[in-house]
Amino acid sequence: MNTKLRRPSVLGENDAHNSEQHRLLGLALDPLTTRHLAGTGVGPGWRCLEVGAGDGGVAAWLARRVAPSGSVLATDIRPVPMPAVEGLEFALHDIVRDPLPEAEFDLVHVRLVLRLLPERLAVLDRLVRALKPGGVLRIDEFDATDAPALSVPDPAAHDLYRAFLDAKAQIMTAGNVDMAWGSKAARAMRRAGLTGVSAHCHYEEWCAGSPGLPPHPAPAGPVPPRRDDRRAAGRGARAARPPRLPRPLLRDLFGPGPAPGGGLMTAPRIDLPAVAPDVYGAMANLTKAASAHLDPLLAELVRIRVSQINGCAFCLRLHTRAALDAGENETRLHELASWRDSTLFTAAERAALALAEAMTSLGPAGVADEVFTAAREHFAETPLAHLLWTIAAINAWNRIGITVFPPK
Repeated sequence: MNTKLRRPSVLGENDAHNSEQHRLLGLALDPLTTRHLAGTGVGPGWRCLEVGAGDGGVAAWLARRVAPSGSVLATDIRPVPMPAVEGLEFALHDIVRDPLPEAEFDLVHVRLVLRLLPERLAVLDRLVRALKPGGVLRIDEFDATDAPALSVPDPAAHDLYRAFLDAKAQIMTAGNVDMAWGSKAARAMRRAGLTGVSAHCHYEEWCAGSPGLPPHPAPAGPVPPRRDDRRAAGRGARAARPPRLPRPLLRDLFGPGPAPGGGLMTAPRIDLPAVAPDVYGAMANLTKAASAHLDPLLAELVRIRVSQINGCAFCLRLHTRAALDAGENETRLHELASWRDSTLFTAAERAALALAEAMTSLGPAGVADEVFTAAREHFAETPLAHLLWTIAAINAWNRIGITVFPPK
């Protein structure tokens, strides 16, 4: 094993805060994680690998599940006090550098680790090779690119919370953390050679004082940037109240937050998330639920094309960046507006784009039968329904964006 273990800088050192962070993550996430792991069929006799043991709760659950004839190897780059459970072994291990046995495990589970590693794709390949033939790789990750506050006391508090998110994003980016990794993991798993890959999204509300958003005293002095991730709301998480930090702190450290496509956004005419948080939250949930059964890149192509037609600069910046972050090719984005004359788009993508254009530019005859029939030829009922809702949702967002953010 490598004795010079490295730690992603955003996590801090092996101190009381780090241990408390793992304890709270366990309280917030273990029920969902273990429910998903139970769905893999893990049971007696399985040999399991838990990468990034955290507080040891998931590893202990697995050990009880595979008893009496199975075993669990839990690894971390820092010492972790493991619960005393038969069949559970802990190893100090750097998943990037240290040796990892191949074709050894029936189940490999990793939660909130790959997003922290610049070498995440190489590590994913190692985890795939560690599986026995027919083994299962389970990845639990956040997509933390958006975590809106659904209920805030006033617009100033909303601005403060957005400043915190901007600062967190800059800290994570500087530490080579991929905050959108949760939306990319399934695609990366397919590219790594896995079959039967499925993605399941989960959204929940985190209220102030819950494990996801624990109370913290206001700092008396400058806060080391690496600590700010402790209040990060995760994939689809909804923070019911913003963190109560002194207003000048994060603004002074990082300045105003960037707009989705770079530069500063025009001030909105009305702060909809602050004055109508219930509706904003419902729309955000609709948007994510609508595309749950679609390829993420296809969903972004549709959103970009609809935004081009409607002329929503805000949504164009937002979804162009999201597409590039998800691995989309710049040349395809350049040719998207003239996709009919391009050879870069698949038949399914062309059918989806034609449907998006027809639904967006509704004429007296509505959506032609041949357009809908073409889409149905490439999409089963459930993905087709999600495609329809995705097109409807981005049209709604376009109209809000154009109305609320006036041209500069």
